[in-house]
Amino acid sequence: MKQDRRTFILSSATASAAMFLSSLEAFASANKPLSFGNSGYDLKIMATNWGFTGSMDDFCSAVKKEGYDGVDLWWPNDKKAQDEMFAALKTHDLQVGFQCGGWQENPEEHLAFYKKMIDAAARQNIQRPLYINNHSGRVHFEWWDKVVELKKQKGEQMTFLTEFGPPDYMPTLPYTRQPLGDQWAINVYMMNLLRKRYS
Repeated sequence: MKQDRRTFILSSATASAAMFLSSLEAFASANKPLSFGNSGYDLKIMATNWGFTGSMDDFCSAVKKEGYDGVDLWWPNDKKAQDEMFAALKTHDLQVGFQCGGWQENPEEHLAFYKKMIDAAARQNIQRPLYINNHSGRVHFEWWDKVVELKKQKGEQMTFLTEFGPPDYMPTLPYTRQPLGDQWAINVYMMNLLRKRYS
């Protein structure tokens, strides 16, 4: 069978991604921590809208269909976007976590914008978020095992965001910028893996 360079690279990348994901599942299942938590422990796995090209309602519908508990979104400063977001969350009975931040170079402007965003997300009275967050954290199972263990012992809620982002955040093929994997499928896979490991 004769292949051109592009077909070979795409086939190789797809096969590599499949092997990586299957070995990750085996690792997560084999090393699942044994613990018996407090009865208040509650696992929540959130979906990111990075790379999703449809409407907010389409996104929330897909999230609900896959079995996520909620969504992680940047707090929208636009009133129309807020209304669309809250309507979709209500329609699809989803929880929400908000990301807040800024991009201003001037520190005073950045702080003022950030405070305004945090205040708006925290003080709105339409739907209480599970959390308000900045991008942070570590991704190793050993670290998360310890965090989950503490949450279970305390009987507290544990929230995860499956955040494998769109092209340029996720690996792409050289020159074409074609993603090496299906971002939505990877996020759903991680949701199921986390639920299996930590439920």
